[in-house]
Amino acid sequence: MAGEAGIGKTRLVGDLEVLARERGFVVLHGESVEFGGDELPYAPVVAALRDLPEDWAAEALEALPREARDELGALLPRALAPSEAPARFSGRFGQGRLYELLLDLLDRLASEVAPVLLVLEDVHWADRSSRDLLAFLARNLRAERVAVVATYRTDELEEAHPLRRLVPELVRRNTVVRVGLTPLTAAEVAQQLEAIAGRPVPVSVAERLHARAGGNPFFVEELLAAGGAGGELVPDTLAEAVLVRVQRLDRAGQELLGVVAAAGGRVDHDVLERVAGDLDIPAALRAGLDAHILVRERGDRGVAFRHGLLGEVVYDRLLPQERRRMHRAIAAALTEAPDASPAQLAHQWHRAGEAADALRASVAAGLEASRLYAFAEARVHLERALDLWDAVTPAAGSLPVDRVELLARAAQAARFAGDPQRAITLCEEALDRLDHAEEPVRASLLYERLGEFHFWDDATALDCYRQALRLLPDGAEPERARLRAAEGHALMGLRQWEESRACCEAALVVAADVGVPGAEIGARTTLGLVLGFLGDPEAGERHLRDALATAEALGAGEDAVRAYLLLGELLRLRGDHAGALAVMERGEEGAARVGMRGSFGNFMKVNGADDLVRLGRWDEARARLEEARRMDLGPTSAVMHLTISGHLHALRGEGEEARADLSRALELAADGLPSEFVTPLRGAWAALCLTAGEAEEARRHVEEALAGVGEATDPLYTPVLHALGVRAEAELAELARGLRRDEDLAAAQERARGLVADLDTLLAPWQGRAAPPDALANAALARAELSRVEGVRDPEAWQAAAERWEALGEPHPAAYARLRHAEALLPAGGDRVAAGRELAVAHAVAAGLGATPLREQAGQLARRARLPLEAPPAAEPRAQDGPARLGLTPREAEVLGLLADGLTNREIAVRLFISQKTVSAHLAHIFDKLDVHSRVEAAGRAHQLGMAGGSG
Repeated sequence: MAGEAGIGKTRLVGDLEVLARERGFVVLHGESVEFGGDELPYAPVVAALRDLPEDWAAEALEALPREARDELGALLPRALAPSEAPARFSGRFGQGRLYELLLDLLDRLASEVAPVLLVLEDVHWADRSSRDLLAFLARNLRAERVAVVATYRTDELEEAHPLRRLVPELVRRNTVVRVGLTPLTAAEVAQQLEAIAGRPVPVSVAERLHARAGGNPFFVEELLAAGGAGGELVPDTLAEAVLVRVQRLDRAGQELLGVVAAAGGRVDHDVLERVAGDLDIPAALRAGLDAHILVRERGDRGVAFRHGLLGEVVYDRLLPQERRRMHRAIAAALTEAPDASPAQLAHQWHRAGEAADALRASVAAGLEASRLYAFAEARVHLERALDLWDAVTPAAGSLPVDRVELLARAAQAARFAGDPQRAITLCEEALDRLDHAEEPVRASLLYERLGEFHFWDDATALDCYRQALRLLPDGAEPERARLRAAEGHALMGLRQWEESRACCEAALVVAADVGVPGAEIGARTTLGLVLGFLGDPEAGERHLRDALATAEALGAGEDAVRAYLLLGELLRLRGDHAGALAVMERGEEGAARVGMRGSFGNFMKVNGADDLVRLGRWDEARARLEEARRMDLGPTSAVMHLTISGHLHALRGEGEEARADLSRALELAADGLPSEFVTPLRGAWAALCLTAGEAEEARRHVEEALAGVGEATDPLYTPVLHALGVRAEAELAELARGLRRDEDLAAAQERARGLVADLDTLLAPWQGRAAPPDALANAALARAELSRVEGVRDPEAWQAAAERWEALGEPHPAAYARLRHAEALLPAGGDRVAAGRELAVAHAVAAGLGATPLREQAGQLARRARLPLEAPPAAEPRAQDGPARLGLTPREAEVLGLLADGLTNREIAVRLFISQKTVSAHLAHIFDKLDVHSRVEAAGRAHQLGMAGGSG
């Protein structure tokens, strides 16, 4: 709900809440704080959750696992004591887990108690974590009995305000409605005034108030109150109107309003009593309430300004000395309050100008926000503490962290707040300030963290891990086990399989000596996939399943879902896409159980869609992709989702949709994703271009993908690029033949031979080992496509490729290979019965999949060759073949087929072991029998007869 300040958002929401309660809803109401609200993690959410039904909440929370209760304690401090235990999940995924837990709690409340209305007011003042949670709910809310209403001021959104980006994104969702409130007309202002005064108001007053208030109902009300019911002295501005009303109060009343304004627009009674000193609080409060400047807070916990604008005017009126005095008094009162947050204290001490107290509170607030996964807010507090450090120069041991640790914590907050470059800078500064010789373990751990910050740069991360290992002294074996596993993981990312294996095995040895439960999980998980790439997938699968069992037994949820992901990858390496899909489905369930649906769970949902596409279950894949489209996908998941969706559109002939998805994926991937995400994206583009007859563009995408991969090739993602590349060259070679462009033909042949040779080199280390079936199928396809490039019919190559894909249970590439097999069988003298059978199978599979381009291609070939598609054709007498009916001899039919393929007389002579003179004689007879006068006309008739393709 959007509108300028005073337009009536709060009034309308209040009426909505009354109506909801009358209809049996549970209403949860939270408001953002104006002053310092962006520093208070989850402030409106925590306030809203205070309204949870107490008995139900106690029972529901008691049923949760202990670690889940610990996490939710951040948002339910009155129902659960916030845990002091270390977070069980890494910062990278912890916030998503917290959001998942809250989402599940709301779902349960709606299903077990009553429909839920969650109201978050003034989110233009909200902290980033609250905004992120709002976006998460909009994308993921599943219960139909939960409604969320968020209000914000349109006049508070400067150009860089994050809501300017968030709101348009949310309103594109069909579950989100934007309600915009507009100013009242002059007639409506007259109605408002009459309702307030209880009698008609002179038209002149209504017109003046409408003009000065701009139709804003709150401004109208304030101006009227300041000028009297008759409107004789209507102030010119809202500020003047508010000040007129404030100045009607005595000194105590005005002082109390200043305290409420300095406290952020609302204050609890106990804090107010500590701050007010010798003021007559009841009398001052009564005056503010009677003047309609203050209102009682929900549950009578305190008081607040009736509207935020009132607080803004009062605060602006305070002198700097008054502000500092009030902030100092509020901070001192909050120090004694049992439930005051460190963030509140940090804000008040900072506004009071008390550097030492502000430093202490900022450190505490930053550490607490980090524990709550509110990293944007943590970063604000920790970097403020860094700014204050030199001004204060705290005594050693007076704070829970020293300067180096503060830098390290700030770096971590910046990393998870989405600023990895700032994280790297802060971590490097921490390392520069640390004496590595005096504190080698600490320096080692900082290098480990620096390696984590280079998440997508495996080479730099590897250098960091190795530097950490060099610094690590004897006896630090738990750290050594973890670092060797991290080293192995970075080496895996660089495709240095043997080195990765050695690191992981060394980590397992150290982990066994340490005796810490679960210390081996990370190393075993990486080792499992590495062994698969080294040709021992059976051993790799054992390691991965052991790691998964250990993680689940220990309740190590993040380790378990990582194991699910890599196990699925190993099964794909083994060619078992059905098994990989089953693992993805179990992994989704596991991620949901531990509150990681929004991170790992969504990723696995998308990954499973790719398995469905490969298995030919395209309708299921589309449904899965549509479901995932409504989810909160991270950058890698979003790129993968768009890639798979675009590829499926391309295979189905939906070119416009495919280009839209793949173009968006390229934009998202520009930030620098690993090759295993970019390679499928470029491959999908190449497939789309080939479908659209854009072989040059297909070749470009393949070349860019291979250039991006560089030496980091692997047998799972790279071979498909080679197969697509050779197919593009085959299309270009056939075009060059038809146009007699010998140089273009030679270039296509050279490129195709290079792609096949590179693929052979890639697969050479697998000789005698369990080579990935997908890689072998792509290699067979590339070799068959090469026969087209070379102008040589090779039915056996196409049959071998088809059989490879069918053994894998991947129907689309198998049907494509069968179509090419039929094409290779069709030249004069070929087996038309076998060709018809292959063509009928390819057409039927394509029709069943909904693969329109492949189906049409099969239909076109069938028409040219005059073969039925309903059933495999029966054998026909040779005399009834098209060439025979036209009087062509078998040799003349062969010459015509090669001519249609673009071969010159010399090439035909070489191919048929006859002289060029004999070729010329055959062509003369062919021209006479077909009644044509040129090679082009003869080639056209050959295509009509299905005789083209004799050389490829």
